[in-house]
Amino acid sequence: MVPDEAKTLAGGAVKPWQSESYRECQGDLLRFAKKRGVATDIAWRDLPPEHRRWVLEGDPEYVSLKRSWPQHWYGVKHFFAWLETKAYKMHIRVLLSRYRAYTPCAACGGARLKPESLLWKLGEGRLSIHDLMLLPIERCRDFFARLALPAPLDEAADLLLGEIRTRLAYLCEVGLGYLTLDRQSRTLSGGEVQRINLTTALGTSLVNTLFVLDEPSIGLHPRDMGRVIGVMQRLRDAGNSLVVVEHDPQIMHEADRLLDMGPGPGERGGEVVFFGTPEEMRAAKTLTADYLSGEARDGRPRPPPPSPSGGRGARILAPPNTT
Repeated sequence: MVPDEAKTLAGGAVKPWQSESYRECQGDLLRFAKKRGVATDIAWRDLPPEHRRWVLEGDPEYVSLKRSWPQHWYGVKHFFAWLETKAYKMHIRVLLSRYRAYTPCAACGGARLKPESLLWKLGEGRLSIHDLMLLPIERCRDFFARLALPAPLDEAADLLLGEIRTRLAYLCEVGLGYLTLDRQSRTLSGGEVQRINLTTALGTSLVNTLFVLDEPSIGLHPRDMGRVIGVMQRLRDAGNSLVVVEHDPQIMHEADRLLDMGPGPGERGGEVVFFGTPEEMRAAKTLTADYLSGEARDGRPRPPPPSPSGGRGARILAPPNTT
């Protein structure tokens, strides 16, 4: 709350209240500080501990906004308690995430699990659930592949172990083996989230379902592109339909049908200029077809370079954002 302890209360020591949205709280602070005899013109570090505690926690008599305001000072603590009630708004969640921190408790050491859960150890390395969550998914997959539970193994445990192995294998298959299981979803890229959703769909064995994917190749290394294509084809073969908005030529060439919107980007588009197979696309007269066949580069048509045999060469280049 107070990143610069050299600042005074009047000079903006309480950082959240220096934005235009909450300048009113800064005014409340200065008004109540004058009533309570709290200095507003000396550095935060030089304030007595009880005055700093008053700024952060408010008046001891403060209960709630409805019952205590404006007679008593709410303090930073109750200000954030009020913000929690408005967390359904996006900008409030952003503000809360900027100032919220988690302190590991002594019982779990930051694992956020009950002590009883941490008592269980698995495998040769005697790893707990928390230890497994800190491993990259690739290493976690290898661990469960080698794991042998003691007999007798009932049917439920056998199904659970098989499901864990399958899900971890799917995640590695789409190129997400570098992630850890404790990674927060809000830190993932759009492409990573979509690939996780793909593995979820594979794991639940959905059929007769329409999947709409928006550039699942974002953030994906080219060597893993074939894995994602394989996953999408398996979903298709299971009886599902996939609509993929994509500009990567490798994925476009593997599509059953290509739908090209144009004839240009932005306001110059909006019409279907081609619909057919990738083979038919190569002979089409559209800007995307020129790029896929190597006839165009950087938006400028150019003849393809001659091949050593004298025939026409082909170079696959990423098309512009027109499809």
